[in-house]
Amino acid sequence: MDYLGWTNWATRNVNVWLDKEESLYREKVRFLRTTPSITAAKVRAFCLECFPRGTPDMRSSVEMDEVDWVHLAESWAAEANKYRQ
Repeated sequence: MDYLGWTNWATRNVNVWLDKEESLYREKVRFLRTTPSITAAKVRAFCLECFPRGTPDMRSSVEMDEVDWVHLAESWAAEANKYRQ
């Protein structure tokens, strides 16, 4: 892990924005509760729906291409367990 436990800045940045904005956090939790199999493709689609032009910290939507969707999906799959109990 290169950036505070994440693969890179873009991956961490997407996760931080989803956790710090209340409405986005609620959507993320809903996604985690209702998605039976959390895959990189599903996480990518969810995040691109939330941030079609990239997060507010990104200079352009191209930075979304740098997100490590597999790492993010693995992290979210582990996090989902606490919401499914």
